[in-house]
Amino acid sequence: MKEVIQTALAILGSVGIGGAIVAALSSWLGKVWAERLMAKESAKYREELERLTKQLERKNYVSKVRFDAEFAIYRELCALTDEMERAVYMLFPAGVDHLPKDEDSQREIFAQRYKNASSAYFNASKSLSKNSAFIPKEIFDLFDKMENLCRIQVNLYPYSLRAGANKLDTGHEQGCWDRTQEIELVYKELQEKLRAHLKQLDVLDL
Repeated sequence: MKEVIQTALAILGSVGIGGAIVAALSSWLGKVWAERLMAKESAKYREELERLTKQLERKNYVSKVRFDAEFAIYRELCALTDEMERAVYMLFPAGVDHLPKDEDSQREIFAQRYKNASSAYFNASKSLSKNSAFIPKEIFDLFDKMENLCRIQVNLYPYSLRAGANKLDTGHEQGCWDRTQEIELVYKELQEKLRAHLKQLDVLDL
């Protein structure tokens, strides 16, 4: 132990007090710079983490398998909904309706339109029902709204003048014509909402 103390004193004596101070300052400055670098890197990583977090909030990351399955559902629903919208539109068309002058021919056309609309509504409604659990609520709600509006048109048509009946009062008859335009607006809203939903999906090829 005595030899160690003597050796240490010899080293201090050789470098002097100034050397010891320089050594101490070097050690202190090294720690300060290390801490500053670590703080800078930490801030950088925090910023990157915040950026990625915001990206994740804006995007929904799904596997390719899930995306393909969901896309197939939308493709089916959109095809059937489009067919329903077109068929139901013809029950109470908002534009000019080109019809033959012969009343018997008109009745045949009206009957066929009702048959087409009823069939298209049934197919779209069946597809929506079986796929309802696999699509987001806000998308489902618009499909469901389309279905409900079309159902009203189909149900009221047999009681309209165009079907050869005279059971609807003027207010209900006019409501059917107005509903045709409402269906068109809801359908456009549905398409826009669906495009936005698909655009925000990022597919991970897992």
